[in-house]
Amino acid sequence: MFFEGGRATKWSENVFCQKADTSIFPIQTWRDFEQQFQVHFFLVNAGADTINALKSTSYQIATMLYG
Repeated sequence: MFFEGGRATKWSENVFCQKADTSIFPIQTWRDFEQQFQVHFFLVNAGADTINALKSTSYQIATMLYG
């Protein structure tokens, strides 16, 4: 669920725009990547976790019903 809804695409486009604007790639180390990943993709609360679980269940049911 981390990359649902084009979030990863939007994030990566932003990273490359930063590089184009500054000529410096904003993620220099693995730790930089981890921090960015946590900020942009980790769930911040139980409510978000619940919503993601329900979306996953809905997707699985729809796949079973409609192929």
